[in-house]
Amino acid sequence: MKKAKKIAFIAVFIIGASLLLYPLIGSLINKVMQLEAIRGYEETVNIIDNTENERLYEEAVSYNQKISELQKNNTRYTLADEYESILRINDTGTIGYIEIPGASIKLPIYHGVAENVLQKGVGHVRESSLPIGTTNQNSVLMGHSGLPASELFNNLTNLEVGDYLKITILKRELYYKVYNIEVIEPKDLINMIHVEEGRDLITLVTCTPYGVNTHRLIIHAERYEKEDDEEIVIPTKQPTSLIVSIIILLGASVVVAAYGLYRRDKKRAERIITAEMVREIIKHLEVSEKKAKKKTTSKKKKSTKKKTTRKKKMNKTTKKKTSKQKSKASKV
Repeated sequence: MKKAKKIAFIAVFIIGASLLLYPLIGSLINKVMQLEAIRGYEETVNIIDNTENERLYEEAVSYNQKISELQKNNTRYTLADEYESILRINDTGTIGYIEIPGASIKLPIYHGVAENVLQKGVGHVRESSLPIGTTNQNSVLMGHSGLPASELFNNLTNLEVGDYLKITILKRELYYKVYNIEVIEPKDLINMIHVEEGRDLITLVTCTPYGVNTHRLIIHAERYEKEDDEEIVIPTKQPTSLIVSIIILLGASVVVAAYGLYRRDKKRAERIITAEMVREIIKHLEVSEKKAKKKTTSKKKKSTKKKTTRKKKMNKTTKKKTSKQKSKASKV
């Protein structure tokens, strides 16, 4: 019975610790997978020759021109079949990746915004321009926030006007500077995809408030032409989710350590109590034994005394009888 209770307690403890650590462990696993997708993309890009690189880029430029024309003419989008093949260099569907150091974000970008895409990275809205650095471009990129086991766009709320983000497409590195941040209702998202003449824009979209998701957080950024010798200094910001994860990990560690100390002290206390009880029992037995011996000795003494007294009485009686007999004999 005790063994079964112990096993049940350990099982409950392990399940509780797993629930506490699940967000952190899940987030770390997903981050490794995301970085692996980016590494695979970079390796594929590096083995593509310049001719193929230019062909892929020109296809994307043509796509963006069509998007711009369709928007100007207010024409229904009919690029669905063509879309999936643009910038496709491998079977993963990765078209590039985005880096936002100010929010500790580095994620692959995929075609479309299907749920299976948004679970693993950033999705590109097909009705918007591709993020390739052309003018008359507004590329809308969407990412989840609030998932229990993946950070994704959780830390987008850390961004401020003036912060930078970087997008890598093929062998091109494109820098963008945040110029506006707003919160809108989901029904207004359609207005976020429109191209602005002469501008190269990136629009980032995620759900807000965290865990409630009734509105959409919109980050507007415009192409920033970095000088060759210019070094962009990005302020270091500690993402809230990382702090929460560290607190959870420390909390779990404290619980485990406290439980270990409790068990150790409990066992020690049990040993001390057991030893004290044994000593008390031995002491009690010794006292009882002494009392028993004393009682036995006292009884023996009393018995001996009674025997002696009885013997003396008998001797006196015998002497009296003898004396009387002698007295009678002398008279005769």
